[in-house]
Amino acid sequence: LLLSYRRPFMYSEKHTAYTTRQTEIISDFIKKGCHRFGIASANLCLMPEVASKMNNLSNVDFRAKRIGDRITVS
Repeated sequence: LLLSYRRPFMYSEKHTAYTTRQTEIISDFIKKGCHRFGIASANLCLMPEVASKMNNLSNVDFRAKRIGDRITVS
């Protein structure tokens, strides 16, 4: 049912004065050799429980708790 409404994934990035400044700061840190980065990535299904069950994503409460635990640990 939901597959017919699903749109293909499209990555977009909006640059602002703030993000440009962040890029400059990070570049300065890299040039000085004093940098440490942490990267977080999340591939989550954050939809209501009914829609999750329609997409065969069972045990919604357990999955939500595990996702929250993993986010807070990192």
